[in-house]
This record gives sequence, structure tokens and C-alpha cells, in this order.
Amino acid sequence: MNPSAIVGLILLCSVAASATGQAAEKLYVAPEGKDTNPGTQRAPLATLQRARDVLRERRKTGDLTGGVTVVVKAGSYRLTEPLVFTPQDSGTEQGRIAYVATPPGAAVLVGSVPITGWKPFRNGIYQADLSGVDLRGKRFWQLYYRGQWQILARYPNFDPEHPRSGGFLYMGPVVAKDSKVLLRYKPGKLDPTRWAKPTAVRVHIWPWLNWNRNILPVKSIDAANHVITLARPASYKLIEGNRFFIENALEELDAPGEWFLDEDAKTLYFRPPDGQRPEGRVSVPVLDGLIQFHGDAAKAHFVGHLELRGFRLAETRRHLVELNGAAHCTVAACTIEHCGGTAVSIRSRSHHNRVIGCDIAHVGGSAVIISGTVDWEHKLEGQPAHNLISNNHVHDVGEQGNAWGAIMINPGCGGNCTHDNVISHNLVHDTPRQGITFNGFRNIVEYNHVHHTNQEQSDTGAIGMGSRDIYERGSVVRYNYVHDTGGYNMLKPGVWEYPHYCWGIYLDDYTSGVHVYGNVVVRTYRGGVMVHGGQDNVIENNIIVDGLSQQIQYAPIDHLTSGRTPGHPDKSLWLMTGTKLIGNVFSFDGKKSAWVWGRKWEQILAESDRNLIWPRGGTVRMNLGGVTDGDYWAAWRKLGFDAHSVIADPQFVNPARDDYRLKPTSPAFKLGFKPIPVEKIGPYQSPDRASWPLKDEVQREQHLRYPEGKPAGASDAG
Repeated sequence: MNPSAIVGLILLCSVAASATGQAAEKLYVAPEGKDTNPGTQRAPLATLQRARDVLRERRKTGDLTGGVTVVVKAGSYRLTEPLVFTPQDSGTEQGRIAYVATPPGAAVLVGSVPITGWKPFRNGIYQADLSGVDLRGKRFWQLYYRGQWQILARYPNFDPEHPRSGGFLYMGPVVAKDSKVLLRYKPGKLDPTRWAKPTAVRVHIWPWLNWNRNILPVKSIDAANHVITLARPASYKLIEGNRFFIENALEELDAPGEWFLDEDAKTLYFRPPDGQRPEGRVSVPVLDGLIQFHGDAAKAHFVGHLELRGFRLAETRRHLVELNGAAHCTVAACTIEHCGGTAVSIRSRSHHNRVIGCDIAHVGGSAVIISGTVDWEHKLEGQPAHNLISNNHVHDVGEQGNAWGAIMINPGCGGNCTHDNVISHNLVHDTPRQGITFNGFRNIVEYNHVHHTNQEQSDTGAIGMGSRDIYERGSVVRYNYVHDTGGYNMLKPGVWEYPHYCWGIYLDDYTSGVHVYGNVVVRTYRGGVMVHGGQDNVIENNIIVDGLSQQIQYAPIDHLTSGRTPGHPDKSLWLMTGTKLIGNVFSFDGKKSAWVWGRKWEQILAESDRNLIWPRGGTVRMNLGGVTDGDYWAAWRKLGFDAHSVIADPQFVNPARDDYRLKPTSPAFKLGFKPIPVEKIGPYQSPDRASWPLKDEVQREQHLRYPEGKPAGASDAG
């Protein structure tokens, strides 16, 4: 099935679901209700669990033949157990079961418990006895004050002026080469001898090249040599200058908003940010998850045709919503926030589900992850996934650890493989790493607005793939608006750079067979598109503006380090063949930036032609061996490339206001360029939206270049 047909099918299913989902009857839930009530509007039930069980009982007796809307009235509902739906709770295509908050956004489901009995401790800190609180045998790592996440006692203190780049320590000289557990701290910067319980402390560290964050417990401390030994290895080796901070030491509780849990004494300490006594305002998560759609995918027993709409979901240790063995289910118009892990997880062969119109923010991990939706052994013949992630507003993710992508389709093949999913019309910004990342077969990423990503890490992109498997093909990245992709990394100990080493669209690690079409990519550091290994990728009909280093980058890989290549069991194959660069528009500062950058052109490119190139104020520069600055274009064409391309002003409508539509007189149209439907990019007003208009508020902070202070004699160039 071609990509257009896939999208059409999903939209058709969505329309059909709306048309057939009109409930024949209603069941009511309200905070003032009782679970002994019949569930009428005048005598509502008290809990969603009881509403679910009533429908189960009616189904067993044959009294439930059509669809039902469970109307959940305004109020706060603290769940004592996750709300679990199994196949017996399913609706049908003709009669969906819908749990609907009314008015939208006014029903709040939380997986936390309130903490009461606060008494003054010292220095504005209060304490509470938790011996009578049922924490389900697990400790918590989040605390909420008036519904907002607070800071576990840390050193250095959180820096609100520089939330992404401030408030860190920096590793001293390496203790042992390639060690992932030995962290040397700088004397005078940290004093672990103050801690009464050093092995309770956790270290947040961004190892090696700043690709991700690890949260690791402390095993031991050698104060004489200023070395912390971590109880688990970091993802990569530790090097001088790596940034880190420590948390979970009572001795470091010295700032408003910080808290600490003494597990042995069952005592909670908290310094309220407003200085007020926290009674009635503090909650801590006790549930790992809030809503679970739990089918038996191995037996093809799915939770089906069930809908969750209009809720605010918050305060769990891990997930908020899990679709595990679910089919034709919908999560719509929900505000999803404040959890320790991924907000919405879709896995275990789940298919034809929709996460639409949600506002997802301030979560510990990713906003949405799709994984394992079809078995590897049947990846081409099995049930296509057709999950739709659309019209959502996603920002400020990865606040409790790592988020490789805000919206993810993962993993690639090798265990399970995902395919035929659509990520569309989302607004994604303020992320630690990628905005959207995906692997698998025939997935589509389209009409998304993605900006100010990669605020904490580098070597990444706003939209990226990294399948490490050239079998995974057929995906499309089209009609997205990507800009200001960021990237933050250490140039050398003490010197950091932003933006740094990021691309707009990143086809990493042998990604193959992807069509990058009709995107607008603006103000990226390394380039608009990066192709890192792989085969048969097509970059066509895009508008790429102001890549700071170059506009397109090709980076061949000599040897495959993981994954598979057909006919090459020794993993030895020169990758990156068959790439096409066709009919794109480029505009950039020709004095500061190159057009394309790469090597082994005869192996990389199958075709490069019909491109419009506008090196404002300069010339078309490339890296061609033995060619001087003024001869690049002529030498390039002698290689057989871009015979029909032109160097000309693309005639944007208003580039000063980021309006990169082309005027009717643009010479690009004579080359065959097709207009990009920019008016369709991003979220749109809909009854399925949690809020409108959207507040696209970006943390446009000034990232610190010299976070430990400018070294004597250092220039701005570092």
C-alpha cells in the first residue's frame, strides 16, 4: 500500500469511528457519586472502575448491545489502582465504549496520594511522617506541589535562568581510560564528606560526547582522591569536562522547591517554593501507571474500540497511558503531564489506535512511544500497525531522565519491527534531544512543526532515524516545518557551544529507502539534511535555508557496526549508494556556509539535478579535492551532476518573517518545483483538541558558553 493510501485509510477509520461512536446510552460518574448508585445522571457512580465493572456485568447478562458513553463529571479522581481495560471491556465498530470528561479538561485522574501532617523542621523546611502512608512498597522520585513538579534536593542547585545549561558540576581529569564508572570531581567544587548517606545519592551525568543522560547510584566515594565510583556503568565512557549534578542528599536541601525522602526514617522533607506551610498542597505518585489497555496480543485478543477523551492525566511513577495489545482505541483531547517515564506507550502488536489532540508536557521521558507493533518474523506479511499520532502539542519532555525523541517509533528490526504508522500535524518543541525519531517500515512523518529541539544534547536532529538496518525501507518525511534545531555540546573542557552538531532531518546509521519530500528546514547548525550511510534515499522538493555549516551533508560509513546487510554476513560493505538530490531550493550565506559536504561522490549520488541554489553574497562552495574556491560549481558539473540546476534568487514571499513560500515568478517552478502546502503544517483547531489556541512558548535561553567562568585569555571562538 502506498503512503497516500495509508493516510487515507487512517483518516477514513477516524471519520468512521466518529460516525459510529455515537453512544446509544450514558452512564455517569461524579466525585459526589456512590458506587452503589445506578449510574444515572441524578445518581452517579463514584469511580471509573465501578463504571467499567457495571458494563462488564451488563455484557455478561446480555443487557449491553450497543455503544455507551461513560460521562465523567468535573473533579479530581485519585486512583488507588491503575484503571485496567481488558478485551472484555471492548466496544465494537458499531458501538464504541467511550469514557468522556465533561466539560473537557475538568476531570482530573491522578495516581498520587496527598501528604499531610507537615511540621516545621528548619530553615523554611517542613517535615512529614510517612509511616502511615501506603506507598505500595516502592519509593517515589517525584513530588508535586500544587500540581507542579518539584526538585529533589540537588547540588549544584537548579538554575532557573539557564535550565538546560546551568546548575552543573564538571568532571576533572580521567581516572582510568575508557572507564564508565569512575568519576573524578574537582576539589573545592563538591564535598561528599558532608553526606550522611552517600550510597543513597544519585548522579545525573551526560557522558562522553553528550548524547544522553544517565541517572546512576553511587557505590562508593574516595574523598582522598576525589573519585566517585558509580554503582552502574554509564552508557559511554566518562571524559574530562562531562557535566553532572548529584541529588538525593538531605544535606543539599537548601533551595526553595527542593525535597528529600529519608526512606529509613519514613520522613519527607520539603521546602515550599512560596514559603507557605504545605498542608493540603503536596502529593507524591504511588501508581506506576494510570490507564492501561491490556490485551493478549499473542492470542490476538485485543482491547478494541474503546475511547478516552477530554481528561487531565497526571502524577504517576512511570507511564500515564499504556496501550498494550490494543486495537482501534483512541486517546483524544487529553492533557497528559507529570509522570516519571513515557506519557503514552503503544506496544505489543497494538494497531489502528489514535493519540490525537492531546497536550503532553513536563513528563520524565518521551511523550509517545510506539514499539513492537508487529513481529519481526512477519514484518512484511503481518498486521500493519496504522497507529496515528496527530494534532498533539508536545514540549518539555525528558525532565526525569532520558528522552531520545519526544515522539518515537521504536525499536527497529532485530526483535520487533514497527511499520505503517503516521505521525502528523504535531507541534513539538523544547526537547532535550530529537523532536521526532522513528524506525521501521513505511512509517510517515508529515505536516509537523518541530523547533527548538536538542536543547541539552548533540549529534542529532529535529526529525531523525537511525535504524542500523538497511532492510527497513519505505518511510516518508514530508511537509514538515523544521527550524532552530539547537544542539549543545562541549568543545573542550570548560568551553561549550550552542547551537552545535545538529541537523534538521537526520538519516543516521544506515537509514535507507527514505523519501524526504516537501519539507521547509530553516536555521540548522550542520545542515538541513544529513545522510549517514544507507542506500536509496531521496531528498526532493525541499526548501532548505541557512544551514550554518552546509545545507546537505553526506557521511558514508565504511563498515557496518551492527544490523544487517543483504549478502554480506561479515557486515563489510561500503554503504551509502543511490542517494538522489532532486528539485530542492537552497538559500544560505555563501560566504560562511557550504552547499553540500561529503566524499566518495561517485558512490554516494545516483542523481543530483534540478536544484535551485542561492549562495547569498558568496559562491557555491563544496569539498572537492584539488578544487579552488572559485571553481567548485564548474568542477561539480563536470562530474555529471546538476546539469539543469540554476544559481538564482528563489524569491521567497517574506523571509524576514520566516515566510518561505515562493512567489509565482520564482525560477524554481521552471525546474519543476511543486508548492509546499505550508498552510496545512502543524496542529489545527478541532473538537478533538485539548486546548486552542496553542501557546507556543519557547525557552529561548542563552546557553552558557563558559559555564565555569571564562578562562583567562579565552576568546569567543574558544
